[in-house]
Amino acid sequence: VEQTLKENPNCKPKEILEEIHRVHGITLSYKQAWRGKERIMAAMRGSFEEGYRLLPQYCAQVKRTNPGSIASVYGNPSDNCFQRLFISFQASIYGFLNACRPLLGLDRTYLKSKYLGTLLLATGFDGDGALFPLAFGVVDEESDDNWMWFLSELHNLLEINTENMPRLTILSDRQQGIVDGVDANFPTAFHGFCMCHLSDSFRKEFNNTMLVNLLWEAANALTIIEFEAKVFEIEEISQDAAYWIRRVPPRLWATAYFEGQRFGHTTANIVEALNSWILEASGLPIIQMMESIRRQLMTWFNDRRETSLQ
Repeated sequence: VEQTLKENPNCKPKEILEEIHRVHGITLSYKQAWRGKERIMAAMRGSFEEGYRLLPQYCAQVKRTNPGSIASVYGNPSDNCFQRLFISFQASIYGFLNACRPLLGLDRTYLKSKYLGTLLLATGFDGDGALFPLAFGVVDEESDDNWMWFLSELHNLLEINTENMPRLTILSDRQQGIVDGVDANFPTAFHGFCMCHLSDSFRKEFNNTMLVNLLWEAANALTIIEFEAKVFEIEEISQDAAYWIRRVPPRLWATAYFEGQRFGHTTANIVEALNSWILEASGLPIIQMMESIRRQLMTWFNDRRETSLQ
């Protein structure tokens, strides 16, 4: 089985037991296949437990080998078990402060490793409009407290790296924990809805493609007259949909009313854009996951550098 797992670490226990039955005629239980896979994966890449234990050393190595990076791990005060990890690589910090617009998207993705947890992300956008990840947080669960902590780490990162912190525009799904965290740490920031999150909620409620398209047109309208005309079109199709929209203040999502600068970005659908490689990394032990992210950033930044030199 080891060779199979080397070639395809995502091979499922069910596939393993079917293969063993096919080749050897032996019937395994699901649990046997699961435990066998766990044992082989631990031998190949270290156990999940060992990953958490080595995190302080990993953070020290990141800071030593990549000066200017921020890497901090925090344990639970009561039992010293893992609680939070914050990492931002120097290249991301330098690039964001010197070459990106003052725009940040916030998002999260749920981890699929043995102990689950959540990866919190803050990303900028480079001059070509591509995602430019700035910081990563790994937390035991998504909660208001953990968002407050992540945003305070983000504030400290920006504060120590620039005398005059730019007045940011932040895009998110504006759930309560994020709203409170932004208010506390970035009181002057403009905080708008990411239209992907808003339109997903709207679609769940009304499931009508024409209404969803009109919502996007209203969001992108450049004048208040144009915006109101789109909302009126929605009202003609569904009074309920128009009522739903009017309950969300337009200054939080509509370009015509937004007080800050979105620089043409109405969405921060970070996780969708990163999903292909984040999905693969999200099942790994924590250090391998962070290394997978670091390698991906290195590849991206290098590819972009080469492209821009042409």
